[in-house]
Amino acid sequence: MRGFVCALALLAIGASALESSNNWKQSHFLAPEQSVRVHLAIRHEEAQMDTFRTFLGEVSDPSHANYGAYATTDGLKDMLAPPASRVDAVMAWVKTHVNVDAQMKVNKYQDYLTVVMSAAKANALFDAKMAYWKATSGPAHHHVRSVGSHRIPVELAAHVEYVAGLSEPFPTLQNKPAVSRGDERVGKAAGAPSQPCLYEPGPTPDCLFDAYGIDATASAGTKATMAVVEFAGSYYLESDLAEFQTRYGVEKDSVSDVQGIIPSSADAGTEASLDIQYIMGIAQGVPATYIQIPSTTATPFLDWAMAQLELDANDIAQVQSVSWGTAEYEYEDEVGVDRLNVELMKLGALGVSIVVATGDDGAGCHASSYMPNFPATSPYVTAVGGVWIPPITSTYKIEGDSISGGGFATSKGNNRTQASWQEDQVSSYQAACGVKDSKYVAEGRGIPDVAAFSAYYNYYRNGGASQVDGTSAAAPVWAGIIALINDQRLEAGKSTMGFLNPWLYSLDGTDAFTDITSGTNNDGGCLHTGYPAMEGWDAVTGLGTPMFPELLAAAMDA
Repeated sequence: MRGFVCALALLAIGASALESSNNWKQSHFLAPEQSVRVHLAIRHEEAQMDTFRTFLGEVSDPSHANYGAYATTDGLKDMLAPPASRVDAVMAWVKTHVNVDAQMKVNKYQDYLTVVMSAAKANALFDAKMAYWKATSGPAHHHVRSVGSHRIPVELAAHVEYVAGLSEPFPTLQNKPAVSRGDERVGKAAGAPSQPCLYEPGPTPDCLFDAYGIDATASAGTKATMAVVEFAGSYYLESDLAEFQTRYGVEKDSVSDVQGIIPSSADAGTEASLDIQYIMGIAQGVPATYIQIPSTTATPFLDWAMAQLELDANDIAQVQSVSWGTAEYEYEDEVGVDRLNVELMKLGALGVSIVVATGDDGAGCHASSYMPNFPATSPYVTAVGGVWIPPITSTYKIEGDSISGGGFATSKGNNRTQASWQEDQVSSYQAACGVKDSKYVAEGRGIPDVAAFSAYYNYYRNGGASQVDGTSAAAPVWAGIIALINDQRLEAGKSTMGFLNPWLYSLDGTDAFTDITSGTNNDGGCLHTGYPAMEGWDAVTGLGTPMFPELLAAAMDA
């Protein structure tokens, strides 16, 4: 059997062999009998995808008559399910080449077949070299992926366009869990204005309420829901959440639902603690779900999206905040980006808003060009950048944060043809920003979409008060704002906000945003350079920071 498998014609996917990447290093190869789980992405018909894109565009466009008329899970399945013959052919291939009794499952939308096989079988069928990788910093956890490229047998490639679980990127924490840059803050300079709370003592829920005009809590019996999504062994502790709520006068509440497992011996992680404390601190009274994706999975982002989509639409948290990602170049196959985008599109079509931090690498750098993070660059999420008051200041002026992830997507799947709602803003910025076009892909989708404060955040972790910086703090703030808007829309008999970007860009130039016009995201950019913040949309702060009353009024009129 092995000799036959090796003789199959193969299509190359992936890149050359790896020994280390970012904060990960290869540990050892998987034993032949160890299990490997792969997701076989079954091809859609192009006509199906055209119909689906049109549908998502209509229900997300506040000027369209179908705005907010989201799909049901059954309706979405009818729209997207590939031909049954294609699914049958993939299942038959698995039974023939893996095992007649192979452990496999077709997802609700009939476009993924998940299969468990031995590492020996995965290596032979897909010409892979499956290995364990260990994180060299942060929580102790591992990642499983092939050393180098994998290949898809030609007869399978007729029906399957991507095999997830073989060469997936490494999940990367988006914030900087080290000591906050707040340690560099200076005292009040002679003649300077009063220090704003964003600068000293740093953001708290009340401070953010004042900064963004947030004057609402959830209505009694609210129908709104929200969630944070965590990866790579970053957990929260309910005791830290309670301490945070007591210290900062936040309405006492517990997480309403935990999807996944938090070990009884777990320490609190920076990311998870920050996310849950601030989404619940902003949207007080809105039920919060904590989604924990196991650190052992090789497909963390896809697992999250697919698990949500197996739920009934009414059971999916309506706003989900994600503060994780990885540089786009780490996706060795464009189709991997495309297929994750389809899952994100499905969530939008069901009325779910996905809010993603852009990361803390500024403009980023790879091969002498700027490099943004994915999934923030997906055209189907709302990407949140950061602003700050620099620690050495006499004016306390808010400007674009030097670490704010921003720029232009490099993947074809994230081309701006899928983001027509920002075409005018991005084209104008590229013409005026003064950045050499050799540094970026001009056709790429631009990020961030919006921004919020991203420095000196006060939070609790493992029983102690601390501070931290990062766009990963800004993302749950925006998610909380959208949850409060959903609460009032649902109370009025309207739909959730769903995919946000067409609505957000329709408000460009209005009082719904505070335009941030100075600052450069040069911390992490090539040769310590980056993009400048400017009047209007820019690749540091997007459309700007939120003004809740105006956003709420616009949403209630939509």
